[in-house]
Amino acid sequence: MSVSAAKPYVQKAYDEIKVIVNDANRQIRNFN
Repeated sequence: MSVSAAKPYVQKAYDEIKVIVNDANRQIRNFN
């Protein structure tokens, strides 16, 4: 698989990780 073909999958995974991290940070702030 070429890099350009993999790019959408990488972008999607990155966006999902970003959402999870933001959600975790929000929960940590609420916990304190």
